[in-house]
Amino acid sequence: SRSNVWRALGPRAAYYREQLEQLTRLKWNEIESLVVGFAGSNDSFPRPALVIYLNEAPGEAELIAKIGSPSAIAIEGKRAYTLGDWTAYVPGEKEGKILVLGSQEQIKDVMEFDGAPPVLLRQLTRLLEKSNDTHHVTVLGVPNYLLNNVFRDDYEFYFGGPGKVRDAINQILINEVNAFLFSIALADPVYCELRLNIGSAPNSLALLMKQQEHFHQLADLVEERISSVTIPEYWRRVALRYPQMIRFLDQHIRSAEGDRQLTLNVVMPRQAPQNLLVGSEMLLMAGEATAATVGKNPMPMGPKTMEELLASKMSLMFDQTPLDFAINDLQSVVKDRFSDLKFPFAIHILGNDLQLAGITQNQQIVGFKEDNKTLGEILTAIVMKANPITTVKSPSELDQKLVWVVGPSPENPAQEAVLITTREAAEKKKFTLPKVFQLEP
Repeated sequence: SRSNVWRALGPRAAYYREQLEQLTRLKWNEIESLVVGFAGSNDSFPRPALVIYLNEAPGEAELIAKIGSPSAIAIEGKRAYTLGDWTAYVPGEKEGKILVLGSQEQIKDVMEFDGAPPVLLRQLTRLLEKSNDTHHVTVLGVPNYLLNNVFRDDYEFYFGGPGKVRDAINQILINEVNAFLFSIALADPVYCELRLNIGSAPNSLALLMKQQEHFHQLADLVEERISSVTIPEYWRRVALRYPQMIRFLDQHIRSAEGDRQLTLNVVMPRQAPQNLLVGSEMLLMAGEATAATVGKNPMPMGPKTMEELLASKMSLMFDQTPLDFAINDLQSVVKDRFSDLKFPFAIHILGNDLQLAGITQNQQIVGFKEDNKTLGEILTAIVMKANPITTVKSPSELDQKLVWVVGPSPENPAQEAVLITTREAAEKKKFTLPKVFQLEP
């Protein structure tokens, strides 16, 4: 079962395995377990850090000799090694059983903890406490990090644009999930478990039913996708059976809720994982004429005017954050998305205008999820979420007190900027409201 799953991962997995063996001179069967972690990066594709646990503990000197006696360097007064494009570190108290690989900055962080595991987000820690070290694969993550950092529009992957992955994440997980843990035991039969952290969201039973409904709809969505793309002959038979595989999973899932988590598990035949892997990858690749590589950025020329920028599409998602933090996040997304803008761009909250209307800049915005929307639409969604009157259904209502406009920058009136203000203040200052906020006659 494990060898079949490995083959189902395809030539890319084999390539990365070969690269790891060549870099470290360690054979795959010498590795007891491998941890791969990705941390936040706003300006480039997140770089991985690796923690390799060996079957044996030969001691640091013997391990360093085994991996080719790389040059030693000093970081924060401790010894590390230059290994190709990586920096390597052997935690001293582990007697050479652990090899850590990453950038110099990542290794510096590891050294600060003396080789101990890093401090995780609270929701990830709660899930990790429920993990099972006898499972062969465990994936721990935050949906919003995947949506905003990894699978963002700046990058293309071998299967094409990342929008397909974002769509899949949104179809599989409900909005209230702020962290997940997926694990699988490749035995006979195979056991899979998915734990979802829902934090302080109320009525976990209702959320469990909502999550179950997402799974109920997956097979139909897959069928719709298959019917809308050209299916290559070499995987047509798998494609025709793939929706039935999803239905089988849905019919056999067992679920429970408690301790602010949703737990879903399923027992499958031993041949199921490789078939699901192949089907999922083929579905992602369906309809793509060419294969791109991670990190390729064939972005068209950026917007030349504020009007074009406001019509440009992007994504912003978070669980809960104050208004001023949301605006800062959006500003960062814009600057990351269009790093070569030909005009200065900024979003300013006019604090005095908000204060006169009794609106605070730390007004909380909860459950925000805008995927592949224009900048203008995202701005409108933010001010609606932060509006003090929560019963507003349309931005054109008079009770929509909080608005955004394009006006003179407070830092340089000769330049345009996006201003977060109030409807009343905008009228007094003779700002032109975007059409979406204009009152209906």
